[in-house]
Amino acid sequence: MSDEVLDDLAAEDTERRRRAVQRSDSLPPERRRRAWLSGLGDLDWRVRREAIDAVASHAGGDAETIEALIDALLQGDNVGLRNAALEALGRLGRDASEALRRRLRRTQGGERKFLIEALGDAGAPEAVAELVALCSDADPNIAAASVDALARLGGAEAEQALRDRLKNSEPFLRMAALDGLVRLGARLAWSELAPLLDDPFARRVAVPLLGRSGAAEAVGPLARLLESASPHVSAQATRALYELASSLGLSVVETPLTAQRLVALRTHLREGDRATRRAALALALAGRDVEALGDVLAVAGEDTLPPLAVEALRRWGNAAIAPLLEVESRVAGPARALALELAAELGRDQAPDPTLRASLLRALAAPAPRVVAAAVRGLAWHARGEDLPRILGLANDERDAVRGAAREALDLLGERHPDALVQAVSHIPRAALGGVLPRVLARAGAAATLDELRTAFASGDAEQRAACLEALGELGGDAPVDLIALSLTDEDPWVRMAAATVLGRLGQGTDALLRALRAGDEDPEVRAAIVRSLGSVEGPEIDDALRGCLDDDAPLVVVSALHGLLARRHPAASVSLREVLRHGDEGVVGRTFRAIGTLPEEEAKAVAEALLDHENWSVRAHAARLLAGYGGAEATLVARLGAEEDERVRDAIRAALPKVRGG
Repeated sequence: MSDEVLDDLAAEDTERRRRAVQRSDSLPPERRRRAWLSGLGDLDWRVRREAIDAVASHAGGDAETIEALIDALLQGDNVGLRNAALEALGRLGRDASEALRRRLRRTQGGERKFLIEALGDAGAPEAVAELVALCSDADPNIAAASVDALARLGGAEAEQALRDRLKNSEPFLRMAALDGLVRLGARLAWSELAPLLDDPFARRVAVPLLGRSGAAEAVGPLARLLESASPHVSAQATRALYELASSLGLSVVETPLTAQRLVALRTHLREGDRATRRAALALALAGRDVEALGDVLAVAGEDTLPPLAVEALRRWGNAAIAPLLEVESRVAGPARALALELAAELGRDQAPDPTLRASLLRALAAPAPRVVAAAVRGLAWHARGEDLPRILGLANDERDAVRGAAREALDLLGERHPDALVQAVSHIPRAALGGVLPRVLARAGAAATLDELRTAFASGDAEQRAACLEALGELGGDAPVDLIALSLTDEDPWVRMAAATVLGRLGQGTDALLRALRAGDEDPEVRAAIVRSLGSVEGPEIDDALRGCLDDDAPLVVVSALHGLLARRHPAASVSLREVLRHGDEGVVGRTFRAIGTLPEEEAKAVAEALLDHENWSVRAHAARLLAGYGGAEATLVARLGAEEDERVRDAIRAALPKVRGG
């Protein structure tokens, strides 16, 4: 076997060489080391990657292998071998730290740079003192490498060393220290930053630190950098100014946003990355830049508005309505929808605005469902009595977005103008209202609601019967539980599901739900609704009923039963969770992962570790990601990495290991 592995390492076929490295853990120590080094120096990245994983999994505490890796790091003939050795030493972490420090103490010249870099990768806080001393080395490359390594190691001592280097007269080191502090996420006081701002190069590097400083004095320098000829610096200043405004409030940035600086923000709105666009969006609104509104809406239409942008818009207030409606009249799609929503929101507590209402009514005829839905939601706040029939007509629209918005609007109108809504309903044939009738009656609080709902419940339309059940649920304690329970035997599964859901919401109907469960509804979604509701009601037989559902053929029912047991804090819930996690259906296991977080930490970790052996690759990968949140799982993940053959799972384990090591 040993000779076969070594022969395969010299084969021309890349896959043979990769698999040979994979099998190398079976070799005697000296030959295994040779196999690893051969793989680390291979011409193909896949073989090198396999060798790095093998070393990381099996070489911890192996002093001879670590010394061989350091030799490979310092050799100058094979750059691929050097880089692979560097990564392998970093993956070994503190196991390699002491050997790297010993070698650093007896090495002279430029080779020290590679040892310093390896110490930074290894996450070795014990090396901080030596690296701090090397920051003053006569060789600027060694000093800069030490600063970079400290930035990666982090910690109070490393950060203080970088702060001390800000006073260095050597510009190269000062800039390296600044860059390191930026990467550490350090927060420097204005007194530390102010002396650097006379140096144009340092000022540019310090931009993120200015944003994190929380100092009002940093607003001016950052605002001036918006006009920088460098797009990169201007974009950085945009993000930093946004961060500063988030901590100090929008008022500090409103005055410095001059016309020329607003032009720069418009450029970032159109051309920046996501973070820059979001920052520019909020600042443009803070600067009340009417010309930028089109771009603001285009960006916001593809994303959510950041909280600072919402605040800026509110500060702009009623004065923004006219510019928004002007933009709305010449754009389409998401931008138009957002313009309507924002204008309606700003005008919500103001006196009725005829122009706004006219724009909302005009948009009801737009071809885009999103625009119509936005107009309907806006009209909920600005409607008059004569508008209600149009909204009622849209409550049964075939377009989901429009229908949903209209029904939301009717809910609001039922709370704000119940009499007007009842009056509007009285002039429309009941048949035309369809499934929305019960909802309208319940929301409007009409005196005859219950009688009308009972009448509507006799309808042959399943949608209307289901809507009646939902409306009866809105009545709370006044709801006729017997009528709802009877609907558990309705011919339509949608109605049965609605009945089960409403009983759970009311916390009543235990006996009817148990009878329906024992009857074994043929529709798994109905069974799942019954099980979910049983988790919300009281009764001595419920726990046993839920446990019995863990053997159901339908994954949705199994998951619903498990969540019901966990919600009820049943003593057998954790045992049930383990049973479900061994379920053969991938969907069941996948939907159950969230439930692991409800267990005590040690038990949750044990469950996740057990799932590393699940037959499905995606379950194993998700288990690795879960373990990244728990300490003490490194050995388990490393062992699994050595045995795992699926590259997707291996990638998940590699991503989890640094987080586990970081604590």
